[in-house]
Amino acid sequence: MATPKSAFDVVTALMTQLKAYGDLAALDPTIERSREVNNDSSKTPWVCCYRYGVEFTPRTLGPLANRRQTIHLVIACQASDPISGEKCEERLEELIKFVMAALLSDVTIGGTVVMLDEKINVQYPDVQLRTDQYTQTAFIQFAAITVVQ
Repeated sequence: MATPKSAFDVVTALMTQLKAYGDLAALDPTIERSREVNNDSSKTPWVCCYRYGVEFTPRTLGPLANRRQTIHLVIACQASDPISGEKCEERLEELIKFVMAALLSDVTIGGTVVMLDEKINVQYPDVQLRTDQYTQTAFIQFAAITVVQ
């Protein structure tokens, strides 16, 4: 019987991969899983991993058919700065750069998937001034692919 991959296992492996990446670790970010978006600028830089959804697409027909399992994932990144929105943006871009480098350092996410989908999207939904700190959040959206046979 075919067994799909657990999205939980993929997100857990992703957290491990991010925490182990030296350049990202040097920024000393808080790295979490499945938390509410951070509202405390003292916890930045902040990174959080989420599973967004799972698709099972048929790849072949018949009784021995297999399916492509696509696990949609999101990594939230957040940075802050007490002086300016521009400096906050610089810090966020540095954080995103190292999160992306960590993600691309092992596209199998610790062997839990076959590969990452070719499309990776970064969204910047807001810039806020919170308790005398500029805070900006970005969401990195991507998909991991495996096969259920």
